Amino acid sequence: MTVTAPTPFPNVATLTERERATLLERTRRSGEYFERARQVMPGGVP
Repeated sequence: MTVTAPTPFPNVATLTERERATLLERTRRSGEYFERARQVMPGGVP
């Protein structure tokens, strides 16, 4: 059974989402390369 409790610090979720979006924006090409590799290699790595 999984219990999900509200975050004691509501700003943590907001901060996490903002940082995740920044990371994805800054590493977009890396993500594209990973997706391309994943199509031909198990797990996207040799």
